[in-house]
Amino acid sequence: MTQTSPYAGLQEQLGLDFDPVALQERYDDERGKRLRRDRGAQYLRPEGDLSGYLDDPYTARPERAARTETVDVVIVGAGFGGLQAAARLREAGVRDLRIIDRAGDVGGNWYWNRYPGAACDSESYCYLPLLEETGYMPSKRYVDAVEIQRYARRITEHFALGESLLMSTLVTGMFWDEPSATWLVTTDHGDRITARFVLVAGGDTVSPKLPRVPGLADFAGHSFLCQRWDYGYTGGDIDGDLVNLADKRVAIVGTGPSALQAIPALGRSAGHLYVIQRTPSGVEARNNTATDPEWWASLPPGWQDARMNDMAVIVGANGTPAEEIYDDGFADQARDRADFAADLRERARQAGVELSDYTVLKLANMMYMERVRARCDEEVDDPDTAQALKPYYDLWCKRPTWNDDYLRTFNRANVTLVDTGGRGVERVTATGVVVDGTEYPVDLIIYAAGFQAGQPELFKLAGYPIVGRDGMSLEDRWAEEYRTWFGIQVHGLPNYFQMAAIGNGLGSNFLHGNGKQAQYVAHVIRRCLDDGIVAVEPTPEAEDEWARLLAESQSTPAAQLQLRFLTECTPGLLTNEGDPLHPRGVFKVLYGERGLGYVHLLRDWQDEGTLRGLSLRRRGDVVEQR
Repeated sequence: MTQTSPYAGLQEQLGLDFDPVALQERYDDERGKRLRRDRGAQYLRPEGDLSGYLDDPYTARPERAARTETVDVVIVGAGFGGLQAAARLREAGVRDLRIIDRAGDVGGNWYWNRYPGAACDSESYCYLPLLEETGYMPSKRYVDAVEIQRYARRITEHFALGESLLMSTLVTGMFWDEPSATWLVTTDHGDRITARFVLVAGGDTVSPKLPRVPGLADFAGHSFLCQRWDYGYTGGDIDGDLVNLADKRVAIVGTGPSALQAIPALGRSAGHLYVIQRTPSGVEARNNTATDPEWWASLPPGWQDARMNDMAVIVGANGTPAEEIYDDGFADQARDRADFAADLRERARQAGVELSDYTVLKLANMMYMERVRARCDEEVDDPDTAQALKPYYDLWCKRPTWNDDYLRTFNRANVTLVDTGGRGVERVTATGVVVDGTEYPVDLIIYAAGFQAGQPELFKLAGYPIVGRDGMSLEDRWAEEYRTWFGIQVHGLPNYFQMAAIGNGLGSNFLHGNGKQAQYVAHVIRRCLDDGIVAVEPTPEAEDEWARLLAESQSTPAAQLQLRFLTECTPGLLTNEGDPLHPRGVFKVLYGERGLGYVHLLRDWQDEGTLRGLSLRRRGDVVEQR
């Protein structure tokens, strides 16, 4: 028996210029093409024989003597999460830090992201943390990777973190010693660092992944990850001019945010470029602008925290911000969808039609994506190519993107879009890439398959053992489900903290959430140092409470609408490849009250001042539970 579409008749009743029934059928068809039984297992971790893909192409590994030392805090990760934690610890008077990272310099992802065209896609005034503290004015609304990495170095200098850095160093293990209440951190340089507290900032959730494609190791040409760009091979720099590719055939596998930033430069430089697309991205105009110094000088103290909060409220769609944020990306999307929703409700009122909240959400989303798809026709000359570049799914099924040059790149005679119809690459041979039985001979393959975050089959917070009390590792503790306190601490791992995608309560600007987590970590460590607490960890009851709060936050009407929405999405990172309700999927461990809900929880807990939910061991093995 055929089920009637919930959108039947609405085109005529509401005066829509598209057929929502046909459009949803197209969405469902495109989703069905991309659903796979192997889900996240369709990707590979770059390890073992593939570990060379993660080598640092920018900084030579130094030869140095092994260190043996004792510090108060080891921070693993010198990206903006780790730097914010180190800055807040410095402000709290904690001086004895060691910051370890496999990269050759600070910046985290923005050390690695040097592909041509690399830039942030969140407003830099909200994205770059600690702007007031460092007195820095970003040059543009969306700054490029060179400026972002340079700013990371500025944070390092401002908070005097240089002597704490241990770069080009890979942590190989973290082991808790119960008698001494300390952690032993080991590295690939043979270092043995003893620390009272450890913090994992970022971890492998932000490591790139590879597609699980037969013949990956058979390719006889050159290949690298987009996030490990080899300018020694391509020539040029982040601004493009990849002169060494003039006589080269190049394939880039993937059309996500990183790939589409690099593709315009590749199109201008390569002898021929094949863009291998499984699922098209929704691409909107970037419209970048320079920062107005007069406006910048007029900002009052506390402006950045207020602006971050306003952005979270706008994007979270759960409140009215204190001031307008005229951002060309996320905020504009949120406002436009809200306007579409208001228009739909008014049309329905006039037509005497009752619409559910979910129907309004879906129709507003369709209206928005119709505009995104129309841009493909406006920018791309060939109708077939324009059609293949259109995203047939709802906004936020995949991360939105902004670029002024990407779509027009397909007007070049030396650029070919290879649309795989959702199937992906069939195999790699010694000489090229095979899609749907056709081999495309190439000299270079660039893999841009995204990051490991949210993939249960791949997920490890870190690529090394983190072993707590009783010899049980973090991976063992999370074998069935992620259990944490605020996403930051774990029972059985005393004096351990983490700042990662797991438990971060903000979706569009993770650095905002990381900043609040950094304040939490500094608060707890400072209290431990002041109050003679030698070991701190959440109680099992606290982890139960956090699990309950997560479940409650995901059972609100707004959260249920979002989860229902995700179950209809095309597979991708944000939907755990089509299984968003998986107990180890990314959305099952995010606080579901969007906007500032998570920020308020952390703030209120610190304001209590009681260390509620934590088990505290003082000198003399006196244990106290709060």
